Amino acid sequence: MADALAGRVLSGINTIYDVETDGGVLRCRIKGKVLKTDARAYNPLAPGDEVTVVPDPATPGTGLITGHAPRRTALARWNRKGRAPQLLAANAEVAACVASGRSPPLRPRFLDRVLAAAADGGLEPLIVLNKVDLGLEAADEERLDDYARLGYRVHRCSAASGEGV
Repeated sequence: MADALAGRVLSGINTIYDVETDGGVLRCRIKGKVLKTDARAYNPLAPGDEVTVVPDPATPGTGLITGHAPRRTALARWNRKGRAPQLLAANAEVAACVASGRSPPLRPRFLDRVLAAAADGGLEPLIVLNKVDLGLEAADEERLDDYARLGYRVHRCSAASGEGV
């Protein structure tokens, strides 16, 4: 059996994960019930998770995930279909919530959900307001000022004009 490597999950679909290691990216599956826990979750791994993988010598570029390091942070949401928490990212430092003032309009409840999920998972929240070149309603401007008064960082930019980028 090949030696185990340290890696970081880049992406995952169903039960297949792309894991970056010092030797390159491996397409991996989870070995048996290695990650089985008592807690019910929609997905056991997410981008950013630190894992241990064993390359499969018979099939180059593939391997098995045999271990998982504890997470420092986690960004999760409730998955209604799966009726369980769904991990979106692990071991990140910042959760940047990108929103628009117009086209589409600002959605404060969406911002609140992301900010709450970031706080719950130990990430630093950041509000990025794009499309500032389109203007902002006075009520939305006041709402963003309220977020800033509460201590949230609010960054304004425009991808179209380059302002704040």
